[in-house]
Amino acid sequence: MMNRYNLIFLLIVLSIAISSFLKESYAYGNDMSIAPTLIVAQNWRTLIEQANTAYESGNYVEAEAIWRRVIQLKPNLAEAYNNLGLALGQQGELEGAIAAYQKAIQLDPNLVVAYYNLGLVLGEQGELEEAIAAYQKAIELNPTWASAYNNLGLVLREQDQLDDAIAAFQKAIELNPKLAESYIISV
Repeated sequence: MMNRYNLIFLLIVLSIAISSFLKESYAYGNDMSIAPTLIVAQNWRTLIEQANTAYESGNYVEAEAIWRRVIQLKPNLAEAYNNLGLALGQQGELEGAIAAYQKAIQLDPNLVVAYYNLGLVLGEQGELEEAIAAYQKAIELNPTWASAYNNLGLVLREQDQLDDAIAAFQKAIELNPKLAESYIISV
């Protein structure tokens, strides 16, 4: 049987829990409708799994919201900025994607995939010299990445640097003989 003191204690604990929940809810504002699971997930690793799941299922808005929460919890996690850039890019927010990739590179200058992704977005925006530099840095860090050579070749071809483009395509084929696009373009 519960006495009066136990009941009071239980009510205090319950009110603290409700208050804590409401503070979390208020902190998310409108994002609660986008990603209510953020309130429950306190572990940043769990949030990463949720963000990846949202991204893979094509829910880029939710993925963006979750990556922003991960960044709040782990502001020096370069991979989070890279993945935020992916989500933003899928939504057509190219300037935001570029800023996210640049922040990822600032935090981890050896994060190869951030240079590659930056090259993709810069190329899409027509900033070809910057895209070339990004791909070259990705290749410098990972000289066996065939797709980086292939994309470098595409941008070089757009710049009418045909000899360099052919060399990049040939290197892509050497690294990955199944990269049919490089065969077609290099002939």
